[in-house]
Amino acid sequence: MNKQSESYRELCTEFYVLDNPHAPLDALRYYLACAAEANGSILEPMCGAGRFLIPLIEEGYDVTGFDNSPHMLEVCRNKCFEKKSIHN
Repeated sequence: MNKQSESYRELCTEFYVLDNPHAPLDALRYYLACAAEANGSILEPMCGAGRFLIPLIEEGYDVTGFDNSPHMLEVCRNKCFEKKSIHN
């Protein structure tokens, strides 16, 4: 059986972003502590809309994320561009 994996599509992505706009603080603290112990670049699978990826980058970590959903990645890219334009 050849089953393709399903990804978040446009409507699900919009709902997810509205329902989960920020990373939970306790989980973010955990990932920041793990990142502090990393010796090099960080890979974040299933980075989604960037709710963990973006704060890690803002803290100065070299993070690369990937996701199966092109819609989630588009949201993540847009958030990164918005943050970059705000900080410049």
